[in-house]
Amino acid sequence: MTSNGVAYVTLKSTGTVTIVSSTFNGGSVSPYISTITAGTGNYSFTVSDSSGILPGSTYTITLTLSNGQTLPVTVIGTT
Repeated sequence: MTSNGVAYVTLKSTGTVTIVSSTFNGGSVSPYISTITAGTGNYSFTVSDSSGILPGSTYTITLTLSNGQTLPVTVIGTT
């Protein structure tokens, strides 16, 4: 995750699901996509509060999916 709050992740899915909501440290996350498609794909998210993001530290973005699953996504702070 960059210091301005943009997280780049690779996700693998066996089917297509919609992101119902997403959170980071209790704040909102704006996905650049609303659907995760089957297979492996690269996705970007922007967190609403990026203050305090430190290089090398780990953070979790939590995605709630249309199939009822909650997916914690771990990202690492970068410069």
